[in-house]
Order: sequence, then C-alpha cells, then structure tokens
Amino acid sequence: MPTQPVVPEGSFLESSADSASFTCVRFTGHIEGHYSLAIVNRGLAAALMPQVGGQLKFVPYHGKLYENPTDIPLSQSSLLEAVDVELREEDSEKILSIVHHYPMIFDAEQAGLKVVFFFWEETVVPHDTIAYLNEHFDLIIVATSFVKKTLQDSGCRIAVTTCPIGIDHLISDAIEPIGALKPADGAKFRFLHISSVFERKGADVLIKAYLDEFTDQDNVELYIKTFPNPHNRIHDLVAELSAGRAKLPAIVINEDHMNDEQLIQLYRSSHTMVLPTRGEGFNLPAAEALAMALPVIVTGYGAHVDFCTRSTASLIPYQFAKSESHLRSADACWVEPDVASLALQMREVFRQVLNQDVELETRRQDGLRHVRSTYTWEKSARAVLASASWAKENKGKQTVGKTRMAVIGPWATRCGVAEYTHSLLSMFDRSQFDIKVLCDLRTQPDDTQTVYRPSWALGDTEAVKEALEHPDCLQSEVLLVQHQPSLFRLDDELCLQLAARQEAGAVVILELHSTLPLIAEHRISEAGVNALRKLDRIIVHKPEDLNNLLVLGLVANVMMIGLGVIQPLPEVSSDDVRTELSIAKNDLVIACFGFILPHKGIDTLIETVLPLAAASGRGVRMLGLHSILDVRSEQTLNAYRARAHELGVEASITWITDYLPINECLRLMSAADYVIFPYKETHESASAAVTIGLATLKPVLVSPIHIFSDLAEVTWRMEGSRAADIVTAIMELEAKPQLKAELVERQKSWTAERSWGRISRRVDNMIHSLQIDKKLSLAV
Repeated sequence: MPTQPVVPEGSFLESSADSASFTCVRFTGHIEGHYSLAIVNRGLAAALMPQVGGQLKFVPYHGKLYENPTDIPLSQSSLLEAVDVELREEDSEKILSIVHHYPMIFDAEQAGLKVVFFFWEETVVPHDTIAYLNEHFDLIIVATSFVKKTLQDSGCRIAVTTCPIGIDHLISDAIEPIGALKPADGAKFRFLHISSVFERKGADVLIKAYLDEFTDQDNVELYIKTFPNPHNRIHDLVAELSAGRAKLPAIVINEDHMNDEQLIQLYRSSHTMVLPTRGEGFNLPAAEALAMALPVIVTGYGAHVDFCTRSTASLIPYQFAKSESHLRSADACWVEPDVASLALQMREVFRQVLNQDVELETRRQDGLRHVRSTYTWEKSARAVLASASWAKENKGKQTVGKTRMAVIGPWATRCGVAEYTHSLLSMFDRSQFDIKVLCDLRTQPDDTQTVYRPSWALGDTEAVKEALEHPDCLQSEVLLVQHQPSLFRLDDELCLQLAARQEAGAVVILELHSTLPLIAEHRISEAGVNALRKLDRIIVHKPEDLNNLLVLGLVANVMMIGLGVIQPLPEVSSDDVRTELSIAKNDLVIACFGFILPHKGIDTLIETVLPLAAASGRGVRMLGLHSILDVRSEQTLNAYRARAHELGVEASITWITDYLPINECLRLMSAADYVIFPYKETHESASAAVTIGLATLKPVLVSPIHIFSDLAEVTWRMEGSRAADIVTAIMELEAKPQLKAELVERQKSWTAERSWGRISRRVDNMIHSLQIDKKLSLAV
C-alpha cells in the first residue's frame, strides 16, 4: 500500500508552462446546486477568472443548454456575471474550452484546445465513453493518478494530466482544524461515514465490521450521513445486518440536507471518518476529513490513495473482484475491503484516540498539511492552465517515423500464447508501428520475411536474456514480453533487464498468462518484484491474477484485459454440418475443443456418452476437435481411443485432430448442442479454448474450477467434472429451454464486447498514451 502522498503532476507544470497560451476560457457544464460536479465547476471556474483577466464565459448545461442560473452560493456569485460574458478574443486558438458534465457532452465551438474534466470509480471505462473522449477532446484533466491510469488502461489515446481539485470552498485556511480528539467524559465516540451509500461506498462492509467489533457496552456510535436516492438501502441494510444480534451499539442515520456550517460542525463532533469504499474517483469526504485533522480509515485502493497513505490514514486491506455497479463494463473491477481488518482498525483507532496516541497525532498532522497545501482551487486553476498549455504545445508534435516495437514471445506456432499475441497485434496501426518479434525456436526460420526471428528455446531463460540484448530490443521504443512459466523463468536478472529498458526510456509491458506459479513454486524474489514495479504495465487476464500479484505487492502498474475472443460466424446450417459429419439431425451432440492434454477431462466426456443417452433417450454423439500438440498429446489421444473402445462408444465419437483454422472449428462445432470443458485443476489462469466455445453460440458447460471463474455470467457451471455432473447439467438445460436461450444471448453480448479488434486497438491506444506520458514526465 502507498506510503507517502503524491502531488498531482499539473502542479509541477506551473513554473515551466506558458499560461499566456490562452487568454480566455469557455466553461460548459453544471453550475447550480449541491451536485458534486457543480461544486467542482464553480470552484474551478471562479479560480480561473482572475487567471485570465475575467475573460471566462460559463455556459450552463444540465441535460441541455439553459440561461439564468440562480442556485449559486453567495461567495461565488461572480459566476453569474461569467454567464453573461462575451469573450473578446477573436483568435479561437487563444480560447481554452473546458467541459465537465454527466452524461458526457462536448463543446462544438472553436477553441485552441478542448479539455474535459473526468472522474471514474472502477478499473475500466466503457469502450463507447473512451471512443467519445478520443474523438472530441485534446486533453483530459483528472484529479488523481488512479483515474489517469484507468483511462490509459481503457484505451484513451490523448493526453491525461492530474490536477488538484479544491476543498477550500468548504475548508479554507480560516477554518480551524480539530484539536484534541478525545471525547469528553461520558460522551460517545463517533465513527462518521459520509456517502450516497451506493453499493460502491461499502456501507454494508462498515456496518458488518462495526457490529462485529462493538456492542452497547462500548460508548460508541456509528453516524451515517447520507441522502435519499434510488440506490439508498441503508435502513434495510442496518435491519438485515442487525438481525439476530444482541447488545447492539448505536447507529444514527441522517438523511437531512446540511449546509456548510452544519457539515463543519459534524466533522468537529466526530472522532474518526470510516470509508470502506469499493471504488472512488476522488473521495471528497476523505480529503475533507484529513483537512480537518480527523483520523481516516479508508480502503487501501482507489483514487484517494494519492493523499490517503500509510503516513496520513489507516488503510484497509482488500481483494479485487468484478464490479457489480450499474456502470460496469467488460473487465471492470472494484475491490472488496476486508471486514475483519476494518473491525480491528476501528478498535485500534478508538484506542489510539482515547490514549492520545503520538503515532495517530503524527498521521493527523501529516494529512492536514498535505491536503490543505495541495488541494486549493487557486492551485487547481494554475495546474489546469499549465496542463492545457503543455498539451497545446505538444498537440501537433508527431514522432518521426514509425514506433519501433519489439515483442518477446511465441509466434506462428501451435501455441495458445502465440495465437494470443498474433491476435493482440492484429489491429495495431502498421503505419505507426514497426513490429519485430523474437520468438522461440518452434517457429521455423523464414528469410523471406522480416517480422519474426526465432531466437530462444522453450525453458532457456538465458537465451531470452540474450534476446533482450538484441538490437531489435535495445533500439525499440516499445517492448512487449509475453510470459508463461513453461516459456522461461522470471528470475531477478531478467526482471532487472526489463526495468533497465524502462529506465532507458522505452515503454515496457510484461504480459503474464499464468500468475499463480509466481506466488508458489516459481515465486518471484523481492528484488524481482522491485524491478517489476518500474515497468509501465503488467497485463493479466482475471481478477484472481490481480489478487495473486497483490500478494507480491504489485498493484500500481498492473492492469487486467480479458482474453479477446473470435467473433461468431454468420449463419451456419448445423444440419448441413451434421450431414457432412454423418451425424443424425435428432442426435444429442456434445463437443469439446482445444489441444489434447490430460487435464482437460476429455476422458470424462467419453464416459458421458452412455449415461447421457440413457438419461435423454436420444442418440448421443461426441465431437472432439483436438489438435495434436506433441508426443504427449498423441499418447493421450491413443489412451482416449482405447478408453472409448473399452466402453463400446468409439462409433459415437468423431475425432478431428488436424490443426484447423479457428473459423473452420467454429463451423464444425455448429453441429453441437452443447460445448463442454470438463477440465481438472490446472495452474493456468485463463483458457483460450473456452472463448472459442463461447463464440459457437451454443451453451457452454464448464467444471467448477478457478480457470473459468471469470466466465460465470456466460457459462453453465457444473457441480463437478464427473460424467454424472455433465449429464445432470445437460438434462437441466434440456428441461429449461428459456434458461438455455438466455445463456446464449449473454454469450452474444459477451463476445461482442471482447472482439480482438477492440482489445487490439485498446492496447495500441494505451501504448500511445504511455508514450505521451514519457514526454510529460520530462516536463514535470
């Protein structure tokens, strides 16, 4: 978890940027009321006005353009004049356009630079939102490094800079911070929580921890300040989580509006702020609490960790999980704070306050100083203007020639990682990238091409290190390394090599296709982990991978991209394919797909044929599309053929063992009623084969193991991986056609979201954004 606060990079651009790049500002967005976006807009606009000599025009927009706003605090009434300002600047290049509105809008008027202020709470921004940002803006301003990374990871191609937002509209220097914290004799110790109590805010986690740790024998209360909204279930939550418990501690719920003075007084009457959030775009209550010198207990992940660190707050351990919010997109995660750890931290801060603990007092003062000195609207305005000037200066600058990109990994061979790498790079803009692949020796040399060079043998880590010293790597501006434990080891020296390339100025990306071994039999050393922290990105594919790397302390540069999937074929006649394969139209056909390996449970599928025929009363055919990978695969197939003969079902099985194009495999599997993956346990963290199964748009059945855990919405999870489990699952779906139809519809949506074209462009755009970041780092 972070140890020291981070100052937004825009603050460091102040002295070097030419704010005279813009003589006036046109600001479009919310302006009225207590809506958080309106508060940000008013604070920033008011601070920008003196910076541009009053030449700021505010364009009120709340779902649509409108005139004559009235609900503006008296202290910011000058903004009413800004609504009527007519900009004198005739040169549109001198106009800075700033937009901040939800839902997203853009300013169609001419401007020298178009800027959008943006907040997000989860690890991925939806594809359509990213496309909108890339199309309509030149610069994105964010308040925290978390949101910046999320935008980059989601495929944002334009410049993103972090700039502080102010809290001094509420907590100015004139507001004295809280002094002594210890409650007066007989007074209750107040744990304060301020939020909308959306599920993302973690109110359920807070109530569980509080009720687990405290009783009516503790002189405490949990004070929840919220407001009525469609997602507010706070009264139900308290009732549900209190049920069956005795000696309940006090819980107070306040849903009334509070003005600024009342809110300040609420802070003063409290002793600790508790915010076990699952995701934040800034976390204003945390910043305000620190500015008041109120102790803060908060999740150790999210936007707020720029200012809530071990030196300023108590951080709750967490685990990554798929987001359950209404805004979630494919691959989006949030975190689950640990309830037991939160309970212990609440008890510990309770003890520290009562004992006037020196360590707690140090945290309070450090947090107060950092937030009050960093998060002011004047500093926000200066940082925004400096960032915009930098972006304008660099907007038209193009890199001379193509970006040189080196790839270490399998290529053009029968290997899932090779196929993945080829698909990933398939939609890269070849007019912008010159790609060289240093692959393993399974790929045959071909002097007629210049894309790949066989350079190392499987398992030969030393040869991989030598490949990293090849001129194609040393001269590259982007280095992408594909890793899976069977390819080579991630030892200290190799990790240090990758870090050295990053420090030399290259964008370095390590993609891990299996993370569990890295915390088990192939655990990375502390020196290796420290080196990997320096890389620009580490790409993984599942929430479990995020959690495995979390064990190693790798978080800040880790991103998750689900495996891309081939798209379903246009209409295929399954009857025609069945005729081609000599399968009767009314037979029940079960199919499986992928390289033939012992852990894939194909023997179990063979054993399913007879009991499934007995249960269904239909003829059962098995279609096995399993290409031979190596000698071990061939031996396994021979053993399966013998097992089929032993059971007397060899005539019911159609084996196709040629290495066929994926589209041909999809065409053949259209003959199936079900595609089944009865895998046994494996160290692999993801399965490419199952994504092919999903693209058939036939119901996909999987065994209940971790490799399929991220596919729960689009697969049918069997009770086990035995033949009886397969029969049970199929018979249940046969009896519920509506359930089967809904499953297939979810598969359609899922495959569309994960097209290789979309994922390839996302990584292409991310690399472009990281290259912009390299330039920005030189300016700060």
